[in-house]
Amino acid sequence: MKQRSTFSMIFWRGTINGIDVSAVASIGGNGKTGNVFELSLIPTEIIALFPAETEGIPPIQQGAVYVRLMRELDLYLGVCPGTCALLLSRKCYVQFNVQNAAQVARIIRNIETIPEHGFHRDALGNAVSMAANWFDVQKVRSMVVGDAAMLPMMDWVHIARMIRAKFGAAQWLGYTHSWSAAPWLRPTHVASVDSDAEGKRALAAGWSTFEGHTAVVEAMPVGGVLCPGTKEFGRKNGFAFTCNNCPVACNGQGKPKRRISPRHGNGDASTKAAAGRRGKVLTDAKGRVRGLYA
Repeated sequence: MKQRSTFSMIFWRGTINGIDVSAVASIGGNGKTGNVFELSLIPTEIIALFPAETEGIPPIQQGAVYVRLMRELDLYLGVCPGTCALLLSRKCYVQFNVQNAAQVARIIRNIETIPEHGFHRDALGNAVSMAANWFDVQKVRSMVVGDAAMLPMMDWVHIARMIRAKFGAAQWLGYTHSWSAAPWLRPTHVASVDSDAEGKRALAAGWSTFEGHTAVVEAMPVGGVLCPGTKEFGRKNGFAFTCNNCPVACNGQGKPKRRISPRHGNGDASTKAAAGRRGKVLTDAKGRVRGLYA
């Protein structure tokens, strides 16, 4: 019988840019993704410090502890590409948003042991088996925090092969900001891009894209489709899709597509609300309304 629950297991540990980092498999999700098999990259030092740093703090408030520790210890480049525009602008909706970082806090809380350095295949195999056989999991999310491109290519090849034995590439929700440096991610990930020009480059290289250029996009890039899970899509059409039933799922399967999502980084909600009050709409190349801000 399927059940909804959660666990967290470290299945890889190593040094990235001089920082001790752990790759974690877990079960979780949110209203958009549903119940998913999650992958994350988290600095091992934060995992070790977390129990003492969060003592007496309610779980719902522990995202703020993660955000503070990342800032104070400056560990971003162990888990995220230094070229990521959301990291550089402090707009990342996980690393700088205490509400979304609560998901990371939940993942850390459920880690029971910190292993030695190395790729722990048994741990990943057990996690994949549990997700496929015991839990109501439909998708793989890569990543909740961090970027899979930071992992060594050869390790990732083995990681992906083990996961895809149970969850095919079409079941992935994968995003990478380092798409040009990690072509091996293309079957399971889309390129996360931050400008129309970068979107065109990624598409020309064979990638599907997930594009958040600015918080208020006034015109759709040529060839772009509004992400069906966005609030803008929902306000225009009266409904929105979830990641489980999305017709343009975020992986590398099928013909490459440009998915446009008005940027939803830290602090962008107020910008969108102001655009709605001004009556702004999102149109396509032919001037047709594709989304509403409100």
